[in-house]
Amino acid sequence: MSEELSRQTIVDAAFPEGAAAPAGTLEDGVEVLFPAGLVGCASWNRFVLRSTDEQAPIQTLECLDDSNVSLFILDPNIVVEDYIVEMPESDQQAIELESASDASVFVILVLRHDPLVVTANLLGPLVINSRTKLGCQLVLENTEYSVRHLVYSETPEEGGKEDAA
Repeated sequence: MSEELSRQTIVDAAFPEGAAAPAGTLEDGVEVLFPAGLVGCASWNRFVLRSTDEQAPIQTLECLDDSNVSLFILDPNIVVEDYIVEMPESDQQAIELESASDASVFVILVLRHDPLVVTANLLGPLVINSRTKLGCQLVLENTEYSVRHLVYSETPEEGGKEDAA
């Protein structure tokens, strides 16, 4: 596929009945700082969150440090019921998280096309403090979550043309 997949294409394919966006506290256009960067990408620190009602529930984090980087993100509870994140105290301190109600948790979506397959990295969630706009990426241990949790596939052997969540 020569054309880039758009967020709307993925929403239309994976969430044809228009899954509602969770009631988050982060608004479109907010800048988020990941002081330690992302796993394997320490220089990706500054991002802008992009979110529209039309493309809900998927949001985008656009990297301000590398204009070629844009990540599709999603509330993990949309694809996994009762998703649980245990956040180490050191990470809570790093993003100045004082209350769980200030934490917005997202997973990064990974896309393959020809055929379209969308997976979610449940082992490396992003946690953003909605009050301070500081974030970090966790690496979960001792869990049954996967780095390639199937969200959607066009291929019959991987779930057919329907939401696999």
